[in-house]
Amino acid sequence: PLNLSLKTIRRKQLKSQSHFYTNRAQPARMFETEIKKLLAKHVKGDLTLEIPPDPTLGDLAFPCFSLAKELKKGPVLIARELALSIKAKDPVEKIEAHGAYVNFFLNKDRLAAAVIEKVASEKEKYGRADIGSGKTILVEYSSPNIAKPLGIHHLRSTVIGESVKRIASFSGYRTESITPLGDWGVLQVLGEKL
Repeated sequence: PLNLSLKTIRRKQLKSQSHFYTNRAQPARMFETEIKKLLAKHVKGDLTLEIPPDPTLGDLAFPCFSLAKELKKGPVLIARELALSIKAKDPVEKIEAHGAYVNFFLNKDRLAAAVIEKVASEKEKYGRADIGSGKTILVEYSSPNIAKPLGIHHLRSTVIGESVKRIASFSGYRTESITPLGDWGVLQVLGEKL
């Protein structure tokens, strides 16, 4: 089994963002087709949209780097020109240039309605991902010392471990969980002395 931390899982999510969408990004991706239609009137070729690293930069962004060579202009200038020439149309509320990106801000009411509709239709499967497909994660619960009384902290770490297991399962990982017994060596030494 593969032993991964939440930090490792998150790093892999960010690296494979085109295949796995964070909770913030997933609803915005529902409107990707509409935004690409707006862009297609002004841009030929690859219309790949990205998720901005900061929510204040919009919901989706179009990088202009690939257009620089073809248009013989800087990507920042291209982004400014595109942002001015594309007219915001529902579900897009506004369009801004930020550096070499054209950032699209979605209408929050329309976005919220779409999310509620999607949650209602998908029910408990809403947000499910497959980033862990074919992979296994081992989750270790609390490791109580069996020679000492259990404490409330053992329950806390068991609850956290179960939560991690459920999140990993929901993300497509096959999960295994164990509760290793702590200080087994101490018990062996005690047993020999008795």
